[in-house]
Amino acid sequence: MAAPPLADALNAFGESLFKALQTQVPPPPTGVFLSPLCIAQCLALVLTGAQPEGKSARQLLSIVYGRRGGAGAAAIEQLNSQLSHMLASLMAAGSGGAGMPGAVPSVSSGSSIWVAPRWSLQAAYHEAVARHFGAQAEPLTTADAINGWVSAATRGKITQAVTEDMLRDPSLASVLASVLYFKGEWQSEFDRQVGTQTNLTRPAAFHHLTEQPGGASVGHVAMMHRQFDRTGDTIQMPYKGREFAAVAAMPEGGLHAASPGSPLRLASGVPYAAALAACRGALLGGSLTCMEAYDIRLWLPRFELECEVRLKAVLKAMGVAAPFAEGPGADLTRLATGPHRMYISQLLHKVYVKTDEQGTEAAAVAVALASFGCAAPQHFLDIRFDRPFAFGVVHRASGAALFVGEVLQPEAAAAPAAPSQQSPFGSGWHW
Repeated sequence: MAAPPLADALNAFGESLFKALQTQVPPPPTGVFLSPLCIAQCLALVLTGAQPEGKSARQLLSIVYGRRGGAGAAAIEQLNSQLSHMLASLMAAGSGGAGMPGAVPSVSSGSSIWVAPRWSLQAAYHEAVARHFGAQAEPLTTADAINGWVSAATRGKITQAVTEDMLRDPSLASVLASVLYFKGEWQSEFDRQVGTQTNLTRPAAFHHLTEQPGGASVGHVAMMHRQFDRTGDTIQMPYKGREFAAVAAMPEGGLHAASPGSPLRLASGVPYAAALAACRGALLGGSLTCMEAYDIRLWLPRFELECEVRLKAVLKAMGVAAPFAEGPGADLTRLATGPHRMYISQLLHKVYVKTDEQGTEAAAVAVALASFGCAAPQHFLDIRFDRPFAFGVVHRASGAALFVGEVLQPEAAAAPAAPSQQSPFGSGWHW
């Protein structure tokens, strides 16, 4: 059977990663986001250093990249070529300076390898990762050096990827890091002007997944509003240039509010978290249905969040165990030359996402620690995201998800006061 397109395979890997992650640890209160593409780029640095016919190569090719035709040097080279071409295509689609009037989104990625004393990168490995991913090789010295590179590559959105305590581990041989950055302005921005217009950000009710401190199951968030034509398979909000779009989805139906010992549920009795996970999976799979007869009036909360996860245990549960195996079974033998066999002791992943009236800015880093022994009258469909929802940034042509996650608690806003004649929102409109 032919391998799926790489974008589809990585989206499927991202959904499997979400499912495995959520069975192991509860999500952060504000939400959880991943960048499957950033993680895949970091793991490609690991894959390139693995024995071509070894367990690590077979597991990574099959489970992460959806390549089930066997391992081998040719299979690794082909995968790296496909991934590097995909990254180049995304950056070409997002070429230009974001933040300038009329600019298309800015997309950038990068990789770096930091090598401890007594170790040296193998020449073939260094050539391959430099050719495919532009990976720089640097001496492993301080956390500040690595974090400085990450901060510059993510434009200051992620300032710490590793700590000095991590680097003090005497068995640490190398740090493999990859980053992904996106910034895009909406094709049509949400309106923020205070006045008599109706398309304004204002406080609005939002149902929480679980009861909040103080007993509240419904809070108030900064809710943006606009109307637009519906396009594609789901709620798509294109960024300038229309190469990329934000996509959003949430479960439909009535709600039973969260209460002590009872999380938010749909009126049908289905746990809301399970229904939300199904929406996220449909978003990643491009299988959400389209209601073509309507244009959209959309209410979407403004949000800014950070998410940090450790992925070693999650990947091992998914069947990617060999890269983390230490001792005589470690098979990352093509990465570097040193006194012992290398294995991956940790995989760390951190994501930042901000969405407001102007657009979206998002950044991700994945770090593998390699050790030895992460107008006119119209009919509108009103869609109000007043409950936890799935959100992603996708490349429209390929369907590749750069970032995807669940927003559980958007930016809080003060509850609206009673309306007055002077303001359509009342004197309490602030946050």
